[in-house]
Amino acid sequence: MLTNFGKFCRRLRIDNGELLYDMAKKLGVSSAFMSSVENGKKNRQKNGNRRLKRYIL
Repeated sequence: MLTNFGKFCRRLRIDNGELLYDMAKKLGVSSAFMSSVENGKKNRQKNGNRRLKRYIL
């Protein structure tokens, strides 16, 4: 089940024209983990908000 956070991450990635691998690399996580977050199978990590903020900026 997709979560709002997962949808947000996917939209952000697509809007930036990046592959899942590219976003995961910039966030310092595996593409498998990033995919699981986007699909609502895993929760973001404790420092995920900080990493995502750096990704956006």
